[in-house]
Amino acid sequence: GVWSDVAWAYTTANTNPSVQTLLAATDKAELAAAVGSSSIYDTFAQVVLSSLPIGVKISTKGCLSVGDGGHGDFIVEVASGTPDGYSRVLLANGNHAVLQPVNGAYFAKQFGLVADGVSDDTIPLQNLGAIDNKKIVFPSGKTSLVTAQITISGDNLTWWCDGEFRILSQPL
Repeated sequence: GVWSDVAWAYTTANTNPSVQTLLAATDKAELAAAVGSSSIYDTFAQVVLSSLPIGVKISTKGCLSVGDGGHGDFIVEVASGTPDGYSRVLLANGNHAVLQPVNGAYFAKQFGLVADGVSDDTIPLQNLGAIDNKKIVFPSGKTSLVTAQITISGDNLTWWCDGEFRILSQPL
């Protein structure tokens, strides 16, 4: 679908234990990234510039900045398929770093979403709308600002939020 000039909110009260476990896992992943890995990078940008061999496990402390909620774990693999820039990343040496899901899901902030209601989140939302076969969890109680049309073109893509996530648009 195509969204243009939208103020949108999706709200749900979720008591599903597996969803609660998924949300709790975000804090556990951050702790594991800070303590248990030998290849820890502050941000996603440092991963992209690296030349790591196949099989190395990487952890980041954030996507755009340390502590921004976009932390994640990657495994370096042989280049295959087309990199999407966030969940499958081309490294400087030609290998791919593949973002590992947490309980089967990825988090919107791992794709560069700021969701502060001020920063322009058009590009991260456009990127999220173009990926295939992913469940994306959006941060509850946050607002994203968009300044252009967002096209959702990914196959088998689920956007999910436990609470309210708003997308506000400025005039196009």
